[in-house]
Amino acid sequence: MNYEDGIRSIGNASVQNTANKRPKQCLSRNENSHCLDEAQKTLEMALEVKKLSHLYSEEVRNLLEDIKKQLETMKQTHRDALKCKREAEDQIKEAKEFIAKEQLRMPNKWETMYEKLVDYKIKHRNCVVPQQCNTDPELSKLGRWVGNQRASYKQYINGGNSYLTPQRISKLDELGFVWDLKEYRWQLMFNDLIANRVKSGTWLVSCKDDTNRELANWCRTQRNQWHRHQ
Repeated sequence: MNYEDGIRSIGNASVQNTANKRPKQCLSRNENSHCLDEAQKTLEMALEVKKLSHLYSEEVRNLLEDIKKQLETMKQTHRDALKCKREAEDQIKEAKEFIAKEQLRMPNKWETMYEKLVDYKIKHRNCVVPQQCNTDPELSKLGRWVGNQRASYKQYINGGNSYLTPQRISKLDELGFVWDLKEYRWQLMFNDLIANRVKSGTWLVSCKDDTNRELANWCRTQRNQWHRHQ
């Protein structure tokens, strides 16, 4: 018997007892005994319903406790999320402030490095600056700056954030700046291959000659790549 059935049974028993109730002097011995039995049953049902009611109340209390715990967990998660959001916003704000300061310094710094690149071009006749030079830290610094220009240019053409402007790109183009280093090196090796063809009369490059070893390795790489794409 559940809680609702118990309440319903007590209600039905009470209605029936009320409907059958007559003055005590009109009740026979059998009727009086029957009434006592019905009263006993009603009392037992009431005790059972009381017990069930207690059990259900305990379940309800446990359920409420679980709900409270879940709510506290959700609130804590929400607070943690807000904290993370505030920390992220603070970091973004600091990053923007740092970028703004760097941008104020960038024109002078960029022009200084550009002038160094001009000097390198005059001396070496190209803008391909090595990014590492153990004997010349300043040359390594210029090489890293050149690499940063290439990375910024990729961001610029892809619509990302870049400190390169059309004016700066134009100045670098006029200087003969190499934007794609791989393409530049491929073109150099191809020019060497043409020169070797004119000199030897053949496209075959011997790897036995130390002067052509690099070109021979490049030709082998081109053949391997061609075969992979077939």
